[in-house]
Amino acid sequence: MWRTRRAVVVLAVACGLVGVGAGAGGLAGARPSSGRAGARASVAVVAHPRVRRCHVRRHGRLVRVRCRARVAHRPGPAPRPAPPPVPVPGLPVRTGVDEGEYFLNATHPTVAAGTVELDPANLGMDEHNMTVRNAQGQVLGAVTVEPGQTQQLALSLAPGSYTVFCSLYNHEALGMHTTLTVR
Repeated sequence: MWRTRRAVVVLAVACGLVGVGAGAGGLAGARPSSGRAGARASVAVVAHPRVRRCHVRRHGRLVRVRCRARVAHRPGPAPRPAPPPVPVPGLPVRTGVDEGEYFLNATHPTVAAGTVELDPANLGMDEHNMTVRNAQGQVLGAVTVEPGQTQQLALSLAPGSYTVFCSLYNHEALGMHTTLTVR
C-alpha cells in the first residue's frame, strides 16, 4: 500500500497535479481501487481540470484514486504568437523605364523622395534617350540608351512631379513621355 501511494504522489508531483509541499498528505487518501497493496503504479497520472479525482495507470488498466489536494489545471503548450503583420511596403526608390518606338512607361510611376534610380531599357530598334525634367522645365539628368541595352541614372529628387521623356527629334511629341511622381 505504501509503495502505491508513494508512486502516485511522485507521479502527481511530477505531472504538476499537486504541489511539492503537498507530499504524501496531498494524496494520503489515495488508494488503489483494485489489486494488491504492493503493486507499483506505472507510466502516467491523468487528471481532469475540474475534478478532484486522479487516474493512475497500473499494469495497463486505468485505476481511479481520490486526491485530497485540489487538482491544478496544467496549462497546455503556450499558444503560438500571432505572426507579425505584413508591413505595408514603402514606396520604391528604383524604377524601370521601358522605351520603344514612341512609347515610354515607368514600372513604378510613384517613387520615394531622395536618391531615385531610373533604369531605362530600350526595347525598340532605334536609339533613344531618357531625360528627366522638373515642373519648372529644368533638365535634371539624361542618358542615351542603344537598342536592346539598359542604362542607369541616379538622381536626387524632392517630392513633386517630374516628366520623363525622350528628347531626340520629335519623340516626346510622338508619345515618348510619362509623369513620375515623387512623394
